[in-house]
Amino acid sequence: PAAAAAGGAASAKDLIRHDIANAVRFGLETGVFLGRSELGGDDLTALYAWVNLLRQSFPGERERAQLEWLLRELKALQTHGGGAIASASFDGLMQAWDFIGKPAPGTRWQASWRLCRASAASDFDVHGGYPCALWTLLHVLTVSSASGGASPEVTLQGIYGFIGRFFSCNECRENFVKSNPDPLHDVLGKASAIGISSSRALIVWLWAEHNAVSRRLNKDGRAFELERHIHQRPRIVFPEPDRCRSCRFDDDKGGRAARSGRLRASMPEQRDLEYLSNQMSQGPNAKFRDMLLNPGAAGLAAKAASRGTLTSQNEVWNFEVLYSFLVHTYCFDDAKLRCPRTSPYVQPPPGSSWLHVGGLLLAFGALCLVAGLRPVSAVLKYLRRTTKSPKQRN
Repeated sequence: PAAAAAGGAASAKDLIRHDIANAVRFGLETGVFLGRSELGGDDLTALYAWVNLLRQSFPGERERAQLEWLLRELKALQTHGGGAIASASFDGLMQAWDFIGKPAPGTRWQASWRLCRASAASDFDVHGGYPCALWTLLHVLTVSSASGGASPEVTLQGIYGFIGRFFSCNECRENFVKSNPDPLHDVLGKASAIGISSSRALIVWLWAEHNAVSRRLNKDGRAFELERHIHQRPRIVFPEPDRCRSCRFDDDKGGRAARSGRLRASMPEQRDLEYLSNQMSQGPNAKFRDMLLNPGAAGLAAKAASRGTLTSQNEVWNFEVLYSFLVHTYCFDDAKLRCPRTSPYVQPPPGSSWLHVGGLLLAFGALCLVAGLRPVSAVLKYLRRTTKSPKQRN
């Protein structure tokens, strides 16, 4: 980033952009050919879907151009390889790929993390390294679906194929697929049927999935087994209250809500729960997602039984504020991508823009009547004058 190159302090978005670029390359170099000597068939289709998503939705014109080059070269390798890509050919392509700098001759590229570096993990309440950066990348890609990137359908297919086939954690891949057997129908289809925009559904669904994984890892004790040298604090639900106080409703009757400054209400938007929750609880992630989302008595009982440390028993989400917070945190502005200025909740009905224009014209007409019709006569006189030829005007 320019600020970092000039010696200035890097912004939060600069740190995010650095880490997600490293996550892209690290995931390709370590995950695509894990346990494979060549790539073809459905695996190759999933790789194309992932790179195609990245070339449309990754922030930065140069980065998107390099991803376009990568997709073109992959297809050339497939043609030369008789329908498949060999591991050695892919390694050579990675050496030549100038996405975030080429490795020196005779050396291999090494990932570096800034926001997700291990020494800073305790400050951000996340585990460092590739898992942290990959989750950040997925959040950025879902937000890009609302800001000029790939469509929500293309985004979801790309994410699902990459996690389901190329993520290096076998158990994580299995849990993700079991918990989301048909995400296009269960997330986007269900949301569309009740009037929720696809981009909103995708953004909030990934938030729920991410927090469900954190809940499950806390419950299983996995948060400390692999990375206990980083920090000992449990994973918490994102966003933390001090980062977005209004993302949570506070439904108690006492004065704690007034002291905390959070909003108070009895229930969240029911429509969000309808497409986010999985009533069948298929897979471990879905079970913990239901516990996170269900604000009723059954949900509170499940939370108490789980003895989780992630949420208090009266935590209920304000999805409207949460959506705006996620978009603000993970959106980027460049020549193609534009941060949304509004939070689309329900798609406007057809013709609503013309109704708005009609209302403005009626308001203008009423103002003219109050002013004694003088503005109208002045406008008509000006229009008649501008339609005449120069000779007629003189």
